[in-house]
Amino acid sequence: MKNSRMKYNILIIDDHPIIIEGYKNAIEYFNQTNSEIEFEVESATSIDIAIQKTKKSISSNKVFDLVILDISLPESKSFNIKSGEYLGIYIKNLAPKIKTIVITALNDNIRLVNIFSNLRPQGLLIKSDITGGELIRAIKTVVEGSNHLSKSMVDLLHLKTSCDFKLDNLDLNILIELSNGAKMKDLQQIIPLTKSGIEKRKRNLKSKFKILSNSDRDLVLAAKRKGFI
Repeated sequence: MKNSRMKYNILIIDDHPIIIEGYKNAIEYFNQTNSEIEFEVESATSIDIAIQKTKKSISSNKVFDLVILDISLPESKSFNIKSGEYLGIYIKNLAPKIKTIVITALNDNIRLVNIFSNLRPQGLLIKSDITGGELIRAIKTVVEGSNHLSKSMVDLLHLKTSCDFKLDNLDLNILIELSNGAKMKDLQQIIPLTKSGIEKRKRNLKSKFKILSNSDRDLVLAAKRKGFI
């Protein structure tokens, strides 16, 4: 009977409504053909809406069981959150029991390893891999307590990367602020490090990205090519 099915609440976050609609259609088809599990779906097309809906779900004691999160989201207008990755971390801090499936168009293994390390999602999918069946398998696997990686993601994560090539939140913040045109005086107001500490971080970043010049612009361009910003 339909009413006896196990129900899970899902929030889909993507800034492209047509993609959300495709995910919803796959989930609705599953709901119509499965007698044991039912997924109730809400969606958000921006970071701000996602935060509002997450907070509402918490206050109403109907906390989302799962968030399906696009990494490449535009920066928030109201919160100091610059991407889907930071949104995922923010949501985990709000409600640590919420599980996360990250969906990304990125195919750079270094960037993906960093996302996996910083966000620790239960699922990680590449957009080009996603079919209705793959999405449902990922959702079902994660809500039932296991992790799910798409085949392409497994292959990418298994590629050898430099063991030193890991960026923490300070590194990422420096890159983001540089990409927004920040100068050293600006960075000192934003980054909780001394001037020498920031300069050391920038040197290390240039070394990791194999930048031979002293140009911050070259560093930003390399970080963008790798999908870090």
